[in-house]
This record gives sequence, structure tokens and C-alpha cells, in this order.
Amino acid sequence: MSAIDPASWRRVLVVKMFAMGDVLNATPVFRALRRALPGCRIDLVVGQWSAAAVAGNPNIDEAVVFDDAELRSRGIGGIWRFVRRLRSRRYDAAVILHRAVRVNALIAACGVPVRAGIGWNGRGPFLTRQAYEGPETSGHEIRRYLNVLSVLGIPDAGEEMEFFVPDADSLSAERILEENGAERPVVLCPGGASNPGEEMPTRRWPVSHYAELARRLLAEGERVVILGGTGDAPIARRIAGMDGRVLDLTGRLRLGESAGVMKKAAAVVTHDSGPLHLAAAVGAPLVALFGPTDPRIKFPSGGRSRLVYRGEACSPCYDRGRFPACSHQRCLALVTPDQVMEEVAQVMSRPSVISGKTT
Repeated sequence: MSAIDPASWRRVLVVKMFAMGDVLNATPVFRALRRALPGCRIDLVVGQWSAAAVAGNPNIDEAVVFDDAELRSRGIGGIWRFVRRLRSRRYDAAVILHRAVRVNALIAACGVPVRAGIGWNGRGPFLTRQAYEGPETSGHEIRRYLNVLSVLGIPDAGEEMEFFVPDADSLSAERILEENGAERPVVLCPGGASNPGEEMPTRRWPVSHYAELARRLLAEGERVVILGGTGDAPIARRIAGMDGRVLDLTGRLRLGESAGVMKKAAAVVTHDSGPLHLAAAVGAPLVALFGPTDPRIKFPSGGRSRLVYRGEACSPCYDRGRFPACSHQRCLALVTPDQVMEEVAQVMSRPSVISGKTT
């Protein structure tokens, strides 16, 4: 294996596409690269779906945005446009945060001489440096991404995710909350778990449970706000429709405005999804609901995060992008509104009220 000298690099490409949560999990990589290589240009290949997650991030010089559907297709036209656009930039090295041989091959076709990525079971076709990962590998996804930097001799700069809320979006979020008398709301994110080309409803806590949680929060005098994308509107309506006091902002805000609302929240409640990672990235008090996915890999731990996870015998069942067939979804269905209400009270540092009794 030939020696490498990161200090000599002038252009580095990071490759992290598709899911917003995964892109946010990659932000510690951006920060580490910027600190280690302050004079280097650092670009990111990202899809349109998640590009807003890095807007304004000072550790990225340019987000090279591609159409997600085109990147996922196997059409030669989309592949050729991808390769031609990146090849002309003459990158010295690429940090590939995917586990797909196809992505490795595309970056190799772009003529990038140093290609570091994740080698599953020690196999990393088209990579020149690989961070080992296998069935026995433990640790959070962020740590696994940072391991790719370690094989390049680049130290990490902490595991905290980052999202930089634009000032205009922060002011807009504050204004919206003030106008609706919801300056310190409890935010619910009942949708999400959707990415380009995949819908994962098994990750979601049941809508009926969110509705019951909202009812109890309202009874305790809390203001409840629902956040989500346009596609989450049918789910949100099932919750907001029960009581006019619920402020449904689903599909009405930019990502930065949603982050601004989360920063003002007394608590954010959601399952494993993009909004969960966004809330953690802005330091919001967070109650995270896990079932089929592994919290050891995905839960954004921290002083303001609380985990609710039953650990059923069949969970976690999500394995490298696939869920097995499931007819019951006990792992999330059996997480009760009582349990979540308790955790909300803890994260808000207030006494909890369950079934009319203060604890």
C-alpha cells in the first residue's frame, strides 16, 4: 500500500447521498476534515433530497447536488453525467460514506486516486483504503464514518452532529411560534422514515399513540406542534384533527425553520427518522423512540436525549437497508404513551403526570 500525504491535497470529495439523517451523521466528518486540512477545498456529493441538511455548513465549500432518482437509476445517461461532472474537478481524494460497491466504482471512474471507504468483511472493491466493518462491528454510525478518516491518518474532532440554522429561519420560526402562542412547545414528528426510493413505515411509532400523547400534553397545558414534510400531511391531520389547539406546521416550513422551531422546543418526540437527527444536531431536548433499528448505531446520545426502546426478542431487525416481513410491529406498538409521557417529563425536568397522578 503506497503512502499518502493528506497535507498535500488541494481538493477532497466526501460522498454521502440520499437520507437526511445519514447526511447529518456525516457532519462530524466534515468538521474533522476542515480542522485537519484548513487550506483544502472540501466538496460533498449529496442528493436533492438531503442537500438542505448541509446548507450553510462552513465545513463544506460546495454541495455538489444531484437528482436522487438519477443517482439511484442504472441508466447510462445519469451515470455518465455524474462521472463527467466530477471527473473535471480533479479531486485528490474521496471519503466515501456508503457501503455500496456501485458508489465506489462510480468514484473510481471519476479518476479520484485516493478512495477511502467502508469495507464490509474486509472487502472494499474499488477502494484504495478501507475501514473494516463486519457483523461483529459495534459502535455508532458516526464512529463508523470517522473510522474512514482514521485509515487516512486524519484525527476526528468529536462525534457531535451539526446543523447551522440560518438567522432568517431562526427569526421566522420564533415569529411563527409567538404568533400562535407556542413559544416553548412540545414538538411531535410522527412522519418521516422516508427516503428516495424507499418508504419505511415500520420505523414509525403508531399514529394513535402520537394522538394520545398529544391529548395528554394538551391536558397538562402544554402547546403541541407537529413538524414534517409535505408527504407527512395525512399522518399529521389524524393527530391535529382531534383538537384545534394542535399547531400543525407540516409541509409549511423550510428545513431551517423546522430546526429553528426545534431549538425553541421544550421537548421533541420522534422515532428513528431524519427529524430525530435534526433535533439532535441543534441540541433540542429529545425523546427518541426506537424499535426495528438499532439504537446502538442510530440513537444520538447526549445530555438532552432520552431513549425509549423495549428491546423485543426480534428487534433490532433492520439489516443493511432491509427489513424482514413483520405482521405485528410489537417493538414500537408496545411503547405506550405513558412511557413516552414519562420521558418527556424527564427531558423537560418537570414532574410527570400519568393517568392523573403526579410522580
